[in-house]
Amino acid sequence: GNTLRRLIDLGLAMDMPDEELAQLYTQLGKLEAEVLLRPDQAIEAWRKVLDMRGGADFDAMAALEELLSQQSRWEECIQVLMLRAEHQQADFEKIDTLLQAASLWQERVENADAAGDVYAQVLELDAGHQRAFDSLAAVYRQGSHWEPLIELLLGRVDMVETSAERVDLLQQVAETYEEKLDDAEHAFVVLQAAFAEDYTNDRTAENFERLASSTGKWNDLLTEYNNVVQTIADPKVKADLLVKMGRWYAGELGHMEYAEASVQEALKLNPECTPGLEALEGFHRKAGKWDDLIEVMKRRAGLEEDSGRKVWAYLSLAEIYEVQVEDPELAVGAYRKALEIAPDCDDALDALERLYRNSQKWEALIDVMERKAAAVEDIGQSVELRRRIAELYERQLEDTDRAIEGYSQILQVEPGDRG
Repeated sequence: GNTLRRLIDLGLAMDMPDEELAQLYTQLGKLEAEVLLRPDQAIEAWRKVLDMRGGADFDAMAALEELLSQQSRWEECIQVLMLRAEHQQADFEKIDTLLQAASLWQERVENADAAGDVYAQVLELDAGHQRAFDSLAAVYRQGSHWEPLIELLLGRVDMVETSAERVDLLQQVAETYEEKLDDAEHAFVVLQAAFAEDYTNDRTAENFERLASSTGKWNDLLTEYNNVVQTIADPKVKADLLVKMGRWYAGELGHMEYAEASVQEALKLNPECTPGLEALEGFHRKAGKWDDLIEVMKRRAGLEEDSGRKVWAYLSLAEIYEVQVEDPELAVGAYRKALEIAPDCDDALDALERLYRNSQKWEALIDVMERKAAAVEDIGQSVELRRRIAELYERQLEDTDRAIEGYSQILQVEPGDRG
């Protein structure tokens, strides 16, 4: 070791060429590290090699990386890696080295921001590099660097291949604007772009609508929907969006003319569009347009496949006839339609009992009450209904025989009844 150092000193004094000095320092570095086991002196020697060769000696870099790692001198090791990347020719080699440096910043030095700077350099070499993108995004989130994160995500949108990936990135940007920067305005604008990219994405549509409500941007929302509607070929899908638009025109902007026109257009495209009929029902009911509402309810009753919903439609229609139009005959017809589907429907039976009693249609009333008596499980209720039936025969129809028969049936059920 001393001999080599004397040679180096003489070489320096005699202006020995740098390459010859570099060879001597190389020998010294190996000797110090491998034989004399003096890592600090070895590191110093290998640094001299790099100085003599303008930093472009990959063997010297490798030796330094190993020695510095053994000494846990991580920041110095990173400096060597960055020097290696600077001198490498192929981008894939540079990227591999930079990723090693970024990992050391994160895992050994625990300096996420410094790692982020290196990941950014990787993306300058390969804008589509997934690992660097994911890692840099994580660094920005960890450090609450929201604006750089937004810039990173937006820059990625044009690089991904699928619509689903673009929408996901835009959703992340909107979420960052809204939740981290408290900027609902910019979040709404970004969701406009996401909606234009894929109007079928439920998460986008829900958040787009929610932000329209919180920012009061219903006109902008409806403009975007209108633009999208013009591009849709499927009549059912188009109808569904038109119904949504109609509800917003009515509920959020109070533009009932636009609301009804939008829903009517939907029903032209898809006459069986139940949501469209439901929307029209609400519009007409609120406006007191009973004749129009009756037509809508007739269509709903005819279209409903679920028996429960169909019964509900006929009951609603009957109520409109009875209460709003004041036409008990038509109401009776609608209630009877409900009973054809659900013979034990209490609401229909109770309504018919009331209407028949008011109109003094005693035989029809008795028929309804007999159906109620047969349907109830409680013996007391059944007896009471049958007593009332017998009284109708006796007092209203003056049919003594049927009245006696009715009272006899009661005694068979309750022999002690003397009412």
